[in-house]
Amino acid sequence: MVVYQEKESVDELAERNLKRADSICLKIIVAAMTVIAWACAIMGHIHNLDTAVIGWAIVLCILALAVIRTILFFLFDSRGL
Repeated sequence: MVVYQEKESVDELAERNLKRADSICLKIIVAAMTVIAWACAIMGHIHNLDTAVIGWAIVLCILALAVIRTILFFLFDSRGL
């Protein structure tokens, strides 16, 4: 006889860990994009910042966020939080 309830509880734990990681990442991306937008607004008026730099800042921020999300999920999942 196979017990399916244990598998469901592990999946529920993984879903909860993923939601927790997503919640933290949302706060990080909002803060990062606010800082990037604020810096672009200031530097754009004095013509020190090119649009390519702005684009790369956004792309690298999204890439870093994906890595952070993976690390957070791994940490939460390994500790069973």
